[in-house]
Amino acid sequence: ATAEEEVQKVAGVRDRLQTRLGGIEEELRGAQARLAAHEPAKAAVAARVGDLQEQLRAAETALRASEQRCAAHDHRVRGLEAEDAVAKEELTGMREQHAAMATRLADAQNELAHLHEECTGLQLSLSEVAAERSIVLDDKATAVEK
Repeated sequence: ATAEEEVQKVAGVRDRLQTRLGGIEEELRGAQARLAAHEPAKAAVAARVGDLQEQLRAAETALRASEQRCAAHDHRVRGLEAEDAVAKEELTGMREQHAAMATRLADAQNELAHLHEECTGLQLSLSEVAAERSIVLDDKATAVEK
């Protein structure tokens, strides 16, 4: 291999490398163009991601508010349940008082009926005594007249 052949060989390698470099540069320009073409879509996606993040924050805020309302409602329900329990106890007490009063009333009515029977008996006895007295007085009046 002479120096001339070596120079030609190196020149051939250089030409192939330059051709290859030119192809790579062209491919790079195409990739850059495609990348530039995707920029608007990338910006739209970034904007949509921002919108979705904002919607997520709003939904989280609404969820927290709903949880607070639920907690307040649960508290009210527990209070009403406690009031209901107290009212049921009071109602039970009132029913017991009513039953006791009904028993006392029935006892009083029985006593009244018994007293009424006694009064009726006494009235009959008085009527009998009055009738006997009337007969005795009539007899005395008849005797006085004779």
